[in-house]
Amino acid sequence: MAITYLSGNRIQGLSTDTAETLTYSTDFSSSTGWTTTGSAWSIGSGKLNFTTIPASDYAYVNIGSVSDSDWVLRYTQTYTTAGSTSLGILWAFLSDNTSGPQTNHKGIGWFHYDAENQGGLLTNLNTRPDQSPDGDYYRFNFSPSAVTRYIEIKRVGTSTLTINVYTSSDYSGNPEYTKTKSDVSSSITGLQYLKFMGYTTGAMVGSIDDVKFWNGVSSVNSKPTHVPANSRFEETDTQKIYYSDGSIAVSPDTLGSAADGTPNGPTQNAAGKVGSYSWSFDDVNDRVTLGSSLSQWNYMHTASNSWTINFWHKQSSTNENVIFSNNEDTNGFNLQKSGNLMNLQVWRNGGGLVYQDSTDNTFIPDSSNWYFYTITYDGTNMKWYRNADLKRTSPESGDFGTGNAQYSLKFGSRGNEGGYFIDGSFDELSFWNRALTSTEIGYLYNSGSGRTVPDAILAGVSNVGLKAYYNFEQTSGNLTNNAKSTAWSQVTVY
Repeated sequence: MAITYLSGNRIQGLSTDTAETLTYSTDFSSSTGWTTTGSAWSIGSGKLNFTTIPASDYAYVNIGSVSDSDWVLRYTQTYTTAGSTSLGILWAFLSDNTSGPQTNHKGIGWFHYDAENQGGLLTNLNTRPDQSPDGDYYRFNFSPSAVTRYIEIKRVGTSTLTINVYTSSDYSGNPEYTKTKSDVSSSITGLQYLKFMGYTTGAMVGSIDDVKFWNGVSSVNSKPTHVPANSRFEETDTQKIYYSDGSIAVSPDTLGSAADGTPNGPTQNAAGKVGSYSWSFDDVNDRVTLGSSLSQWNYMHTASNSWTINFWHKQSSTNENVIFSNNEDTNGFNLQKSGNLMNLQVWRNGGGLVYQDSTDNTFIPDSSNWYFYTITYDGTNMKWYRNADLKRTSPESGDFGTGNAQYSLKFGSRGNEGGYFIDGSFDELSFWNRALTSTEIGYLYNSGSGRTVPDAILAGVSNVGLKAYYNFEQTSGNLTNNAKSTAWSQVTVY
């Protein structure tokens, strides 16, 4: 199937090739359909979590009738603690029943041999599986920090089984490890259950996330299976909805390069939360000017408009500092922190504070941790989120319009650059002219791991209304608005 759209058309929720329609997927935002036995497995914080897994504890879900020939399974696997015994094994397998792996049943499996950092494929599930298939091993490195890998298992025809292990969440590029077995028995049929299980207690700790299963196909392109409504494209190669430099192809709502930021002082290569880098600010004079127009941020000044701001922040102190500001005390707004509060102030037409609201004051941030902050306004309610959890809802229906702001928007200081300089580091900042939903905010937060905005769009966030997106990956020069508005001539969706 191929559909071509010409210039000016918007793509309205178009699904790609129906042969690649997902049969089953979950991000573990709920436990629907899953059964866990024993105490080693639990579902929480958007993950299937495991710890100190004995052979008697496992988790499973019915994914429906599995093709006897072609299918693809993908999931994210994270280890946070390596096992303490040589037999700490994490098994994953497709089976014809819900019993343990050493009970009479048929199935196809793969394993990660924990303390010895090995892994491989196995197909003999009627008895104890061979722990070293073909003498080939895959060695994870568990130290010094958590290891996350993206696992892909494919059955091609009846006899070929392949495991690919990727370091990239979009399963792109060459796999870090690949292994193929070409002698899978054609009698392994009737599979229906996806299961995860340990072998012996090895004190290993970790999680499973983002499980996706395609039935009846032998490969999956690294592209979304559903195009977000109203998406726009520039490239005719539409296996990507964003550019190789991380920029997103969006509708013309974006402010484009007019919202690029001019830095004054911040450290541009600090360690990032999501990508490689963040920008770090002192509370002396570091700041960034986002664009030069006084009017381009006016959509945030009027109560009839909707908007969202979100960003990752790791603070260095609890001093009173301004995060964003395009005013001093006349026209515009300030988003500032004071102690443990996030505080939004709006000023109107020649002076006068007309709106002020803040988050709860019971939270004490840890200076060693990153936190994800989101403020949304839908024309009726202002909502404050921290780490994707709704902390406060404030009904606000009155007009707090300001006209043109007093100054261009500053990031890290008051609009007139007159003090209140911010401290700490920032990553993944975005502005929207609509209120993101709690589900979309959850996609961006990604259970604390974070996502780039492009990856969140692939995961399910609509890119409509994205005004500006800053990934802080620029180690010199300006802060780039990575939301592009370049017109496209045509696009073919395969």
